[in-house]
Formats: sequence, C-alpha cells, structure tokens
Amino acid sequence: MCVSEIRFSVVILLALLATMTGGCTQSRVRAVDIFDEVWTIVSEEFHDPNYGGVDWNSLRNRYRPEMESARGVEDCARIINTMLGELKTSHTGYYTPEETAYYGLLDIFNQGQFGEKIRKIFPGGVVRYSGIGIQTQLINGKRFVIDVPESSPAAEAGLKVGDEILGVRGASGRRSGGTSGGGRKLFHPVDSFRGR
Repeated sequence: MCVSEIRFSVVILLALLATMTGGCTQSRVRAVDIFDEVWTIVSEEFHDPNYGGVDWNSLRNRYRPEMESARGVEDCARIINTMLGELKTSHTGYYTPEETAYYGLLDIFNQGQFGEKIRKIFPGGVVRYSGIGIQTQLINGKRFVIDVPESSPAAEAGLKVGDEILGVRGASGRRSGGTSGGGRKLFHPVDSFRGR
C-alpha cells in the first residue's frame, strides 16, 4: 500500500469518526448526507485520479437514488460499500457501530488526531463494544467463531476458533440480526450482547 492509499484510508476513517455518533439512521435525509460525504471524500482524496477506470460521477448517480430509499443502518452500509466496491481496491469500506470491525479499526487508529476524536466519544479513549470478545463470520447461513483474543470472556468460557454459534441466551446463531418468525431475537455479533 503506497502513501497516497494510506492517506485515503485515513480520510475514510475520518468520515467514520464524523458519523460514529449517528451513522446511517432510518432518516432518509441523514443517510443521503452520509452517502454524499463518502462520495465527496473519495472524489477529492482517492489515490488514483482515474478511479481505476470507473466513472465515479456515474456511480453517484446510480447509487444515490437507492440511498434515498434506504431503511436502516445495514441498508445504508450495504449501498455505500457496494459503491466503494466498484473501485476494486483493498482497505476501503464503510463500517458501522453494528460491526465488530468498526471498533477494531477505531482502536488501531486511537492515537494522534484520531485519538483525540475517539476520546471524545469513548470514555477514557478505550474503544469498547458490548460483546464477549469474539470475531465471527456467517458461512452458509451458520455463524462461526473466527477469532478469540486471549483473556477475553470468550476465551475464559472456552470458545475456540471454528466453533459454531448456536445461540446466546436464547438468540439463534443461524441468522444475523432481526427476529425469527416467532418474534425471538436472532444472534448478532454486537447487538446480542448490548446491555448485558
């Protein structure tokens, strides 16, 4: 990764910091504002002035109408990440507080000017989310553990990489987010532990 790509990745992270307290909400105006901010950052800061051969202006025109009808955080992030994916470049994405990767990235950049912004949002500058310290991945409709940090509650409980999450206090591990047909809350890597 060259210096200009690192600078661009850091600029995208700044966009995350600017939106971390609100992020994409169900407000269509708010979602469109975030979309426009991400599009502008890429337009002004992307390391390749030819955008890898992609017509960046036409992508805005194609994806912005979808954003106007976005419903919720996941829909907003999906649309933005689909647009960013058209650039076919690594280390470029839009993360929300609903994803564990969001907190991992913030913790990595918790220094210097980024650290100052992070400390305003997270007490004592410690980046945390509700959870037991695992990273998971959905594979063929099943959720598996892909990382268990040492001395995390998950490690102390005996979870291991490769374990399938079947449930968390009644929350199914088979699907991510939402509710089952019976109104039962389904497993989500962050939300399943919020407030516990």
